[in-house]
Amino acid sequence: IHNRGVTAAASGGSPHSGWIALATASDRNLYVQKSDLWVAPMGGGNPRNLTATIDESVAMPCWSQGSDTLFMHVEKGVTTRLAAVPLNGSGLALQIDREAGAGAMEAGPGGRVAWTQSQPLKPSEIWIADHPGLPGRPLTDLNADVAKLRLATTRVVRWTSSDGVTVEGL
Repeated sequence: IHNRGVTAAASGGSPHSGWIALATASDRNLYVQKSDLWVAPMGGGNPRNLTATIDESVAMPCWSQGSDTLFMHVEKGVTTRLAAVPLNGSGLALQIDREAGAGAMEAGPGGRVAWTQSQPLKPSEIWIADHPGLPGRPLTDLNADVAKLRLATTRVVRWTSSDGVTVEGL
């Protein structure tokens, strides 16, 4: 899918086959920029940006079973928040703080979702939830031996960039 010259992968069509959703930036000439949530009618037509008014970058969305809401992860400093956006574009609602780095969600039958999630002392594992709005639980324990290692502690640091924006890092 091309959006104003930027190539992006679509999350697939809505369960009711009326829409395509994708997360993409809009200017291929900029190296660093936020990704917005775009939807387009499956039969053709103009795409709509559902997150133009927020500063945060969004991950690839997944659809609700009724095709009326999109769920995605939004980067907020050093953490990831679950967010929901109605298809009608009435605004983004931040929900659960994953207190981790979380990847894009994939929806399956019955509304169950899966994503990858990691923390500084816990490498990526696959997490699942019965609905996108639920906290979820780890499905895998591929990195169990990491708990046996002595790892450096991390802490959140904040500073103000040259343009006055507060930045977070670990």
